[in-house]
Amino acid sequence: MKFRCERDALLEALTVTGRAAGTRGGFQLILSGVHMALRGDELTFTATDRELSISMTLAVAGSIDGETVVTARLASDVVRSLDAGAVNVAVDEEGIQIDSARSKFSLQTMRTGDFPLTAELNSDPVVLETETLLLALKQVVKAASSDESRPVLTGVLLSAEEEGLRLVTTDSYRLALCDLPGLEVLGSAQSVLVPSRTLQEVIRLLEGIEKISVRFSDQEASFNLGAVTVTTRLIEGDFNPEYLLDGAEAAQGEEIVLNTVDALKPAVIRTPGAEEFLYLLMPVRIN
Repeated sequence: MKFRCERDALLEALTVTGRAAGTRGGFQLILSGVHMALRGDELTFTATDRELSISMTLAVAGSIDGETVVTARLASDVVRSLDAGAVNVAVDEEGIQIDSARSKFSLQTMRTGDFPLTAELNSDPVVLETETLLLALKQVVKAASSDESRPVLTGVLLSAEEEGLRLVTTDSYRLALCDLPGLEVLGSAQSVLVPSRTLQEVIRLLEGIEKISVRFSDQEASFNLGAVTVTTRLIEGDFNPEYLLDGAEAAQGEEIVLNTVDALKPAVIRTPGAEEFLYLLMPVRIN
């Protein structure tokens, strides 16, 4: 593999995709890498920790097609240290060589066959204007939990309502809810739980983007923002009956109304005649 591109463009691609690379203890070494594949003059970068995947395409001056995997953080540090301007990159059996006018670096590479590339979702895409969605995401993501021992609380619930799309988050101490009337992203009565970490990356990338293409499957979601695609596993969950008791005790009066669809969707507890009270039951996993 051999190509030439601008240092700033290369650094951006490594930085954007590198945020999905595995960095925590217990990750396989290959997950700390970024996969680079050159076809003609298009270079595709992909990094993943198996839960979150970020890919980005970059136009370059390609000479020899090929692919490689290099440690994401190390490659970013090397490219960041280069002077602005053109960068030459070549890959051979000994590794990857990165050089500019005054600097030259050689880095070890990893086996491309070990890298878990993410397949594109084949569901129909939904194209959305980003302005309203971006504001809603910023409003609700802050209320999501960061406690990974309770994975369902780290997600953002997207729920199809009669009026449009509803976004909900809670860390069990606070709850944020935002309705987007007229926005159709999911099927009728469908709801999904998207990791808040994924949507934080989407928020970061949405700045300056006018439209976003969204796809959902039974287990995954993808967000295409021009040259960048963010793919994530959805969070699965079941009801925890302890939360139902808490909601019933919090309601005033002798009667409560519980609205629910099934065990994988959220439920709402209300008190008859007191519309100001709402208690949302989020689905959680029971092992």
